[in-house]
Amino acid sequence: MTPFENTLNTCKNLINNKKNIILLGTGNNGKTYLINTLESENYLKNYTIFHEFPINTNILSNPYITCIHNINDAKNIDPDSFTLINTNHIFYH
Repeated sequence: MTPFENTLNTCKNLINNKKNIILLGTGNNGKTYLINTLESENYLKNYTIFHEFPINTNILSNPYITCIHNINDAKNIDPDSFTLINTNHIFYH
């Protein structure tokens, strides 16, 4: 199984358990493709999707999936309220 497939399956399990997901990674590694894949497979129909991390974190509704480039972007969010997935190993091009 590829790193992308492993990460996709991890996300599906988290979604099935209604967990908030934050995807951490540099640009061009597969975060958007991952979200688009989950969305096209109807996994995110009950999720709020933020392709870019919202500046105003008060608008984060449960459940949600979003992307960050730097771990400090999520420093003001309760760490117990989401699962962080490091996507730097995916390298989807």
